[in-house]
Amino acid sequence: MRILSVSAVAFRNAWLWAALVLVPGCYEGWEDKDKDSKGPSGPGPGGPAEPLVTPIPPYAYILFEPIILDARAIDNAACFPATGLRMFRKNEWTARLEGAKAALPGLADKFILAEKRITIADCRTLQSVTATATNTEPWLPGEAPPVETKDRPVLHLKMILWNGDLNLPANDKVYAEDWLAWSGFKKGGMRALSLHYFVLENAESGFFAAWRDALGDHTKLSGTPIDAIDPTPAGLEARTKTVTDDNAAFIAWVSQSAAAATVEPPSETPSEPEE
Repeated sequence: MRILSVSAVAFRNAWLWAALVLVPGCYEGWEDKDKDSKGPSGPGPGGPAEPLVTPIPPYAYILFEPIILDARAIDNAACFPATGLRMFRKNEWTARLEGAKAALPGLADKFILAEKRITIADCRTLQSVTATATNTEPWLPGEAPPVETKDRPVLHLKMILWNGDLNLPANDKVYAEDWLAWSGFKKGGMRALSLHYFVLENAESGFFAAWRDALGDHTKLSGTPIDAIDPTPAGLEARTKTVTDDNAAFIAWVSQSAAAATVEPPSETPSEPEE
C-alpha cells in the first residue's frame, strides 16, 4: 500500500505552473496596474508594493522519453507500410513532440530529454525499449536525478507515438508502471512518479494497446488519434486544432499529477520472538 504525500502548496504550484505554461505571456510582460500610484522609487499612498512571487516548479526533475519511429523507419515499408500516411504522421508527430519539448522544461528544475528513436533494425522487435526498461541508469553522465528534491517528485514521462501496432508478446518489464530505475528510486524513499502518454493511431490491439491497457488509470493519458486523413485545408486546420488541444491537456495533466506522487512506505521486517 502506498501513502499519499499531497500538500496544498504543491497542488497550488502545479496549477500555477500549468497556467504559466499553457497561457503564453501570462507571466512575462505582466504589469502592475497600480504602478503609477507607487511612484518611481517606492510605495505610494496605497502601501508597499507586493513582490511578484514565481511559483516553484512542481517537479524537481523530469526525464522525458518519447518513443517514436525515426525518419528512415517511417519511410521503410516494413516499419511503416501505410505509405499514404507517412508525411502526415511526420508532421503530426513533430508538432506533438515539439509542443511537449517547449512546455515541459518549465515544470521542473532539471529537464532531461532522452528520445527513443526506433530504427529500421528494431522496428519489429523493440529490443531497445526493453533494454531501457531494465536499465538502472537510463540517462547520460551528469543527467541523473538529484538526491535532494525538496520533497518534490522526480518524473519519468514516456510519450508513445505510433501508427498501427505490433504483434509482439506482452512484456512485463516494459508494461510495468515503473521501469527499473524508477522502481529503485521508490524503494529508496524518493517521491518518484511514472506517467505514460499514448497516441496510438489506427491501432485497436497489439503490443502498444496491451501496454496502455495494462497500466492503471492514474499513470496514463491518451491523446486523440487521427485515424482518417483529410488533406484539404479544412482537414489540416482540424489536425492543428486537435494537436494543440491535446498538447494543452497533456501539459496540464503532467503538472497536476505532481501533487499525487506517492512515497513507498518503509518495509516492515517482523521482529524475532524473544527466547
